Amino acid sequence: MSIRPLPEPSDPSTPEPSTPEPSTPDPSAGVRTLRTPEDLLALVPTLFNFHPRDSLVLVGVGAAPGMHARVDLPVGAAAAAEVGRILTDAAQRAECRAACLVAYCADPVAARAAVSATSTVLAQAGIPVALAVHTDGPSYALLHADAPNGPRVTYDVRDHPLLAEAVLAGRVLHADRDDLVASLRPVPALVAEVERHAHAQVDALAAPEPGADTVAPEVMCERIHEEARWVSRMTRTLLAADATPTAEQAARMLVAMRVSLTARDALWVEIDRGRVGRAVTLCRHLVQVAPRDLRAAPAALLGFAGWLSGDGALAWCGVEASQDAEPGYSLAALIARLLEGAVPPASWVPMTRAELGVPGLD
Repeated sequence: MSIRPLPEPSDPSTPEPSTPEPSTPDPSAGVRTLRTPEDLLALVPTLFNFHPRDSLVLVGVGAAPGMHARVDLPVGAAAAAEVGRILTDAAQRAECRAACLVAYCADPVAARAAVSATSTVLAQAGIPVALAVHTDGPSYALLHADAPNGPRVTYDVRDHPLLAEAVLAGRVLHADRDDLVASLRPVPALVAEVERHAHAQVDALAAPEPGADTVAPEVMCERIHEEARWVSRMTRTLLAADATPTAEQAARMLVAMRVSLTARDALWVEIDRGRVGRAVTLCRHLVQVAPRDLRAAPAALLGFAGWLSGDGALAWCGVEASQDAEPGYSLAALIARLLEGAVPPASWVPMTRAELGVPGLD
């Protein structure tokens, strides 16, 4: 379906909120003690909610809680140097005292080259590598800066306490990143049902008052404000119940967020640290049921909820889904800047309902 944004009741040129400045994170959150390479290899999938492949992963030591980053394994010296710079920038922003590196690939030569390039840039920044590991899946070897690789050790972390803890917490650990992306794909039957309701919602929003040929600006303004108030109420209800909307409710939320940034932000302001897990569930559902033209807003909000929960992989998937639905979508660009800058979620200062400027929204 194709829906054009309706005029905003306030100045539509108002820019998106700027990237927040980092503040001091809570040092007690997300702390893990790792004693063996197996501990590190078990931890990594719980950080990203999937098992990396052909990747280079950095886990910060003594850093902002949960600091971790993943990049595709670089090919060639120039790419390896650039990846080293990217990971080092992230580690510096998080004030890492040291770092652990894990290379996931079948080729031990490529793994050593990537780890070596990144270790060099980290050392130049004063960040030592506490542990470097190459894993090909069934086995791992320690990587040493000035010595040959250590002997290969067969391992299996499927029953490791860290993975068991994640499963008991209700988290789904995907087979790889592609599997995580696939979990956000539209569900055709649900999309079709939502689209039918969405067309009816658009018709209702654009319907003239009795006896008029067009919708008066002040009438449209009030309709948009009412949609924002409704989205706020519905979001609070769903988050309180840890529930997902019906097809009709989802359609109204999606149309409102498509035609009005204020309505979108009415959902955004309800995403806070205390309810972020439930917000992820809600936004994921909206992404899965949204027609393509209505997917940019919920996908960007999913990206934000992923970032706020410390799930950078999910956050990037949300950003990519939003940009795929609507290239240049401003909220997706904002989340991308947070991720690229390794801005810690603890720095986020949430908006308030009052800041939306919607009469009667409290």
